Amino acid sequence: MFTACSAQDCIAHLFRFSPEDSSTNNPPQLTVEFVYRTALEEIMGDSNLSHEEEEVLKNLRDFLEIPPEQYQAIFQEVATLNAQGQSKKHDRDFSPEAFLFALLERTVADGKIDDDERAILAKVANGLMLSQDTFAQVFEQVKAKYAKK
Repeated sequence: MFTACSAQDCIAHLFRFSPEDSSTNNPPQLTVEFVYRTALEEIMGDSNLSHEEEEVLKNLRDFLEIPPEQYQAIFQEVATLNAQGQSKKHDRDFSPEAFLFALLERTVADGKIDDDERAILAKVANGLMLSQDTFAQVFEQVKAKYAKK
């Protein structure tokens, strides 16, 4: 059973949550570009861009305040990698919850979270159109995963 908390409360809890064992020693820093590129790679990984996925990308662009030039450059890079067969392929649809889980997991992997990361996570949750309850559930899943280690 999950304990509900607001997105801001859950993010605040991340400051106190310090996993001792992380799966990567040096995860990439959580930046707007990293988040958007990762979402784009995940969404385009099945070679099928649905209307819902287009909406997710538009919402992320809007909430993360990505300038059109930056969006176009990232999109072109990811599209080129896909065309060259250099990106991961998968046969599953994009899951906002799974994407948020992966971001939260990466963010807490170094045992700390800064104000910029907190702000990005809040914008991502909004851009993914996830409720505060869903955000809280995903946060609790990440927290439980690290508590078992």
